[in-house]
Amino acid sequence: MNTLSDSPLWSSGAAEWASLAWSSLQEALPDGENWEVWTDWYNERLRGVSRGEDYELVFASVPLDVWDKGPAAANAWIKANLPEGMGSIASIASGLPPELEPLPDIDSPFTYGWNSSLRVTVVAGAQNLPFYRYFSSEKDHRRALEACRARAERLLKSLREGRYNARPEYLETLEYYVEDLPKAPGVGNILLAYDDARILHSMFLADADYLPEGFASQLKSVIGNQFALDGFYDLVSRHEQAVNTGNWTQPFPMEAAQSFFGAVEENTPRFFERDVGEGLRRVERSAPPSAPAPATPKEPGANWAATQPPVLPPGMPDAAHSHRRQIATAANALWSVFLKGKDLPVALEGWTQAAHKLGENIGPILDFLRGLGTPM
Repeated sequence: MNTLSDSPLWSSGAAEWASLAWSSLQEALPDGENWEVWTDWYNERLRGVSRGEDYELVFASVPLDVWDKGPAAANAWIKANLPEGMGSIASIASGLPPELEPLPDIDSPFTYGWNSSLRVTVVAGAQNLPFYRYFSSEKDHRRALEACRARAERLLKSLREGRYNARPEYLETLEYYVEDLPKAPGVGNILLAYDDARILHSMFLADADYLPEGFASQLKSVIGNQFALDGFYDLVSRHEQAVNTGNWTQPFPMEAAQSFFGAVEENTPRFFERDVGEGLRRVERSAPPSAPAPATPKEPGANWAATQPPVLPPGMPDAAHSHRRQIATAANALWSVFLKGKDLPVALEGWTQAAHKLGENIGPILDFLRGLGTPM
């Protein structure tokens, strides 16, 4: 009997329909009625955890007159009569101070969720969903997106064939850009493509006097097309507004962010799918570059670019500020979703250890976001 009570309810992992039904039920339970005594009990059944006979008997010992008063009364009685030290799993699992509460309703370069394998993964979100303001917007968006992709792929092909003498960062960034361009709902990421274009613009601005004319003119078209595409995505305008109205007098906690990302990688694949850590490192690497010293001085009469990068659209924020906010909001979104693991049938001890490791580093990032303020 002990062996049976200590076995997981689903020997091969919960069926997806059952996990979805359980999540829906928990969301539907009313607040303030102590339903956690039952959700904790069932989560332990899922994991194959038993706290012993004294604990189990409480659930079967509620007096009939208490049952007659309704579920809130019965749940309160169970909670009050559980053996000492055997309260809510949620309170045992979290153990985190209130200042580590994630900030709600803040856009992020990624959207996260728990999958049926009980790991956090990247899921489809506003990062690849355009906003159509007018009747013709869908057709206009499709054309703008096709122009972005065609121009970028053409220039990328020329770089791979060695037609232009340009530093390798152009090739690398264009490869990321083509990968990040939204393709369909759930595929691509407009905020990452936005960052890629800002990096290309910063490099172009630094190198304009030393780039071949053919390369410079094509690069200008690629960047300009992306600036036009940005207008179809409400997420981009919200991000720009948040950066432009933020309080940037505080230093950015880059060391804490790197340690947070490291803790995610340490817990991959135990609690995170690999796309989570890869995405975080992509955002980290999207810092606007510093201008390198030119390798060759401009020669009079040579075919060097008079072409300059396109003018930044009105309201486009400082690239470094934008990059820092992208890192902070990605960490905040991931932390928020990871904390929901305490209500899922995950290995509680391992989850708690990971939560404390992540929590050691998320604090300065959340403080930074709070210091930026909320956009008006």
